[in-house]
Amino acid sequence: MRILIVDDSKAMQVIVQRSLVKLNIPSLELKFAFNGTEGLNIARSWEPELVISDWHMPEMSGLELLNALNREMLGIRVGFVTTETSADRRNEALHKGADFVINKPFDTQTFFSVLSPLIAQMADAKLKTAGITLAQAAASAEPSAEPSRIKLPPASSIQKTLNALSRQSVSVVQRPTEALSEHWLPAVVGLFVDHQSKVVRGICVIDLEATSILGGILAGLSQSSINQYIGDRNVPKKIVASLEQVFEVLSATLTDTVHHRDLEFKSMTSINTDMARLEALLSRGNTHRMDIEVSVANYGRGKMILIGS
Repeated sequence: MRILIVDDSKAMQVIVQRSLVKLNIPSLELKFAFNGTEGLNIARSWEPELVISDWHMPEMSGLELLNALNREMLGIRVGFVTTETSADRRNEALHKGADFVINKPFDTQTFFSVLSPLIAQMADAKLKTAGITLAQAAASAEPSAEPSRIKLPPASSIQKTLNALSRQSVSVVQRPTEALSEHWLPAVVGLFVDHQSKVVRGICVIDLEATSILGGILAGLSQSSINQYIGDRNVPKKIVASLEQVFEVLSATLTDTVHHRDLEFKSMTSINTDMARLEALLSRGNTHRMDIEVSVANYGRGKMILIGS
């Protein structure tokens, strides 16, 4: 998740940064600006998902920055961390679309109580938006004369990549292709695009067990909690959100042989009950597929499918 911190105090930038890091936000990326003008320029080019801004700054205030972002309809969430205590000014910011106003100085509990539900809401919205991309990918399954151009990695490369993330040793073994079953659900799907056309060229499907194990470990959950989620067949959003890190690193293992570049991770979504939707996604024309088993000692094993087109 991309977050822009706008504050004319370097010390306050560091305080907000440290507070965000403690939230353990998956794939957190941060940039900084010292006033609203600089923040607006960064927002235009970098397109952060959230801006956390001070109110009183030189050149352009935080409220002016909010107004500018609204005028340009960039669709960026905005919140304030400020010494501004006026109820009228606070209500003005909220009326204009600010998600929160936190007063300085703040404590960790206050920051967490405000930001945690917002981050979870944004992650959920991202998954729902990804469903549109997923539908478009499935709809593009018509046969094409163009052969598959994506080189899939060997199991050893995937294992090395996953072990770079996980605190537990992950084993990856390639398996024969097998038919999908309801046992896969709920599954998480990651979509990968080439850098130039932004066309979906790669798909990764992770079944319930692998989702719970990998996402649970990255989210810092206990073995007993992970096993419970598998038994209940109910994967919480915090586990699914953690898989964004897995997809980000897997993108570096999927090579576009035409442009000689790695694919770019685009989005992910959950498929909870719709097997037909999942099967349609995997039946795209001119693709090659790799089935693998992922296991972690004492945690269990799950399955993944990689598709290149």
